Amino acid sequence: MSNNLNEWELKLPFVEFSHHRTPTYATFHSPIEACYGVNTLFPIDLLPLCSDTQERAKEMKKLYEQSHAQIEKIKASYKARANMHQNPMGFNPKIWFGCT
Repeated sequence: MSNNLNEWELKLPFVEFSHHRTPTYATFHSPIEACYGVNTLFPIDLLPLCSDTQERAKEMKKLYEQSHAQIEKIKASYKARANMHQNPMGFNPKIWFGCT
């Protein structure tokens, strides 16, 4: 990085693109891959994606299903971790209504 603060707006698109190419933990896919179906090296690589729309739609549906399944799996692991130390509280009328 240079010390010139005026160059940040020139470098920002490259930083943003590289950030969007990084796979996320929840889906194991990058945001660009989730949106376009491919994880490109350069933005120009997104241009030839409009060839066969039916096949492309099938690929995107498969990618969506994989991502959705992975997100549900991660949500279940987060829930299990959060509820690990929870004690299940059953209903005991003697406690709630002061009956002996």
